Amino acid sequence: NQGDWTDEGTNFCFNAAKTWANQWYSTYHATVDPSVAGYDGTLVGINAVMKNTIKTGQDVVLKISSSGQKDLYVIFNRKAGANDEVPEFGDEVVITEQAEETRSVSSWKGSLSSGEVYTQDDWGTSGTLTVKLCSLENGSPWSARVLVYATGQRTLNCDDNNAEPDDPLPQCQDGVKKFTFNGKQKNCKFVSKKISRCSKTEAAAYCPA
Repeated sequence: NQGDWTDEGTNFCFNAAKTWANQWYSTYHATVDPSVAGYDGTLVGINAVMKNTIKTGQDVVLKISSSGQKDLYVIFNRKAGANDEVPEFGDEVVITEQAEETRSVSSWKGSLSSGEVYTQDDWGTSGTLTVKLCSLENGSPWSARVLVYATGQRTLNCDDNNAEPDDPLPQCQDGVKKFTFNGKQKNCKFVSKKISRCSKTEAAAYCPA
């Protein structure tokens, strides 16, 4: 975010790239490589972490990273709490580009209101990158459902959480037994809906083969 600061302090926070770099909310970071898999997830503002209203499976910053591309960072710019004086794009999903995680200039690429789409051509070898804000939910916390996918990979649909991929996902290694994920019993289908969950040690054995 950009704006004017005062000596008394101003309530608005770093953009997505800088928020990722400072690692303050690293527990709630997610990464997706659209040339391999898509992202169908929920972003919340930083205030949800500060007030401890963030829920299991929700993210604060999403990094979109593919070989040969400048990384994109996505955040829900919730206008509340420590960010209630943000001068632009309040309560929108904001996309920022940065070549490296630290010590690099970041640039604004786009902001999305509910139903809007950001696209970027020539995304690696995958064609067109799509980032879509499906909806905003004004619950506790406020949240934004975001889809990320690239041409040639799984096509995601706001109307259907279980949209069929262009090429079906492989079967999980264990599709019957449940396992404990963040203190709750989950199964193989839960992991396959969001590939980034495979990074969790307790889910690794249940990721697609």
